[in-house]
Amino acid sequence: MSGPLSHLDRIHEQPTEVVAEPLLRESLTRLWFLNDAMRQMQGEAHIHVRHLVVMEQVLCQRLCAQWQSASVRPVAVCLCGGG
Repeated sequence: MSGPLSHLDRIHEQPTEVVAEPLLRESLTRLWFLNDAMRQMQGEAHIHVRHLVVMEQVLCQRLCAQWQSASVRPVAVCLCGGG
C-alpha cells in the first residue's frame, strides 16, 4: 500500500542500500550537505564550513579507506535525486 509519505520512506532507504555502515553513511551525508552549503557561502562562513568539510573527510577516511571512490557519488545521487 502506498501512503502519502511513501516517497520519504524510499528516500530514507536509498542511502542505506548504497552504504550499509551507519557511521560512514551519516558522515557521507554530512559531507554532502556541508559541501553543498559551502558552495553558497563566502568569507569567514566559507572558511569555517571548509574546516568542517576537512574534518568530515578525515572521519570518512578513517571509517573506510575507499570512501572517495566507492561511496560519495552513490550517496550524493540518492540524496539529491539525480546526477
